[in-house]
Amino acid sequence: MGITIALTNQKGGVGKTTISWGMAVSLAERYGKKVLVVDLDTQGNISHTLIKETKDGVTYDVLNYNGLQSKELFDPAVDLKVLKPMHATHKVDLVYTEPNDQTLVRCVTQPLDGSSRYTAEEAMNAFTHNMESLASEYDFVIIDCPPQLGDHVLGALVASNYVITPVQPTAFVIDGTKGFFENLTVIGREQAFLGLALNNIDKNQSRHRAMAQELKEALQGKIFNSILYHRGPFDAAIYQNTPLYTQLAWRVAAVEFDNFLREVISRISQKENITIELNDQLTAAQEEK
Repeated sequence: MGITIALTNQKGGVGKTTISWGMAVSLAERYGKKVLVVDLDTQGNISHTLIKETKDGVTYDVLNYNGLQSKELFDPAVDLKVLKPMHATHKVDLVYTEPNDQTLVRCVTQPLDGSSRYTAEEAMNAFTHNMESLASEYDFVIIDCPPQLGDHVLGALVASNYVITPVQPTAFVIDGTKGFFENLTVIGREQAFLGLALNNIDKNQSRHRAMAQELKEALQGKIFNSILYHRGPFDAAIYQNTPLYTQLAWRVAAVEFDNFLREVISRISQKENITIELNDQLTAAQEEK
């Protein structure tokens, strides 16, 4: 059974999709893990990113959407033997959402065919069951959640082994984070919380440094030690669907993200009482040549 990780925050623009994408491509392409991404965000940003490729400075779609859609995971009648995740770029498999697909919002309470053949409770149970079935075929499943606490996020929290919450140093972030912890407790998933990821921290802004320190003091033990600083390469990497570790000019950002990823895996290893090796497949392949 694979390990399912949900990245979620009730606030948008904090880096959920960027971190989800970075973790997925690194684990799959660089470290040789079998990885599935489930896109639960109606914007479909991570889905669109994972079908793109950049060559000679030009970014374009190289794949067409096919296979299993995220909204179909809520359908008790879906047959996962027939509908499979699509093979996306960077050796990542994908359960996709097309950009701005608002039917994903409605599929829990209303079947896509307009009938009343299942209830909301049956839809949520179907999602949990289908996620368990998919996880059995992968080392890691990464769920990119939408920026609100709706049915889809609740489903992801229940179906996940672990939850990561990206945050940025903005006003009211501590209150918002405490509110999220309360929601986790209400649904009995507080033990699934893996950590807060401090993201997009600008070292040159005293306000950012002060708020990052305030967060660490207020939420001791709940924050990853590895900080993701404000770096231009992060934006360029996800826009181009080009992993940080492939560009020498992006090395600083790549090392910072790799430190974060390794801390994530270390925390999971400790909680699971197992050893998860991260062996760099790209370096090994270069050495063999």
